Amino acid sequence: MRAAVLGAALAFLAGCAVLSAPSPLFAPGDQAPGFVLAEGLWALQQTGCADDPAVTAPEAKSCLEWVRVARAGDGAWRMEGVGDDKDDPPMRVLGMAVEHEPLFVAEVTGAGSTEVNYGLVAARGAEAGVIRRLAFTAITCGMLTRGVRPAGITFKDSDGSAVSCVARDKAAVRNAARIAAPHAMASFDEGEMIWVRP
Repeated sequence: MRAAVLGAALAFLAGCAVLSAPSPLFAPGDQAPGFVLAEGLWALQQTGCADDPAVTAPEAKSCLEWVRVARAGDGAWRMEGVGDDKDDPPMRVLGMAVEHEPLFVAEVTGAGSTEVNYGLVAARGAEAGVIRRLAFTAITCGMLTRGVRPAGITFKDSDGSAVSCVARDKAAVRNAARIAAPHAMASFDEGEMIWVRP
């Protein structure tokens, strides 16, 4: 999507290498019971964007980006671009709990691709157990190379920095999420997704 509603943000945020896997590691049954998103129209409002999602149409010229969120039949979440982003491929998103953190680890797969990217998601607003505001950031390879590199992740290096990091299994992703959580907190202030209407 133009600047990246969730999936692209996880893939390209800050131009950094992001934790990935060659194919999905999690299934809908792995999702945390609390990862329940409000279905309908959402807006991505990045820092510095003053447009109000409540009064801006997806077709209008705006700094907002738009996505429609729906629960798939298997329990995963499907996100499709709206307005200028309607031709972008939909994304499949799962949210798993991060041990000892008030966060979810998101597994994001784009349509037509088996490659998966991982990020951290913080729920900022929930009513009756349904999340209506999300902050998110990628789990970057740089977050995982501060100190001892975690087991279960294959790193490829260039010029002393990790240019890719690939998780082998669920345990490696969960461990990476715990390691990345303290480093990711500042990134949550760069923007958020906001539920607008059904």
